[in-house]
Amino acid sequence: MKKCGLVPYERILCSNMANGNRFETYAIPGDPGSGQIVLNGAAAFQGKKGDLLTIMSFAHVDERLAAGWKPRVIVLGKDNRIVNSRGI
Repeated sequence: MKKCGLVPYERILCSNMANGNRFETYAIPGDPGSGQIVLNGAAAFQGKKGDLLTIMSFAHVDERLAAGWKPRVIVLGKDNRIVNSRGI
């Protein structure tokens, strides 16, 4: 969460690449360094262990800053370790 700029309880949009489901939820911090991504509560019905997820957050950017604004993108691999990143 820290590396990509998500803050605790921030609203996020998730897309499950295994079943096509899209759902909104919020980010809950886990144990630092654990690499865990867990769907809790009602979101748990939207996927299963091993599914590939796209997790998105959005920002309002002032028009004056928008031209130079770059999104942060984190790509995770085995054990949810960062294998690629942009904008951080």
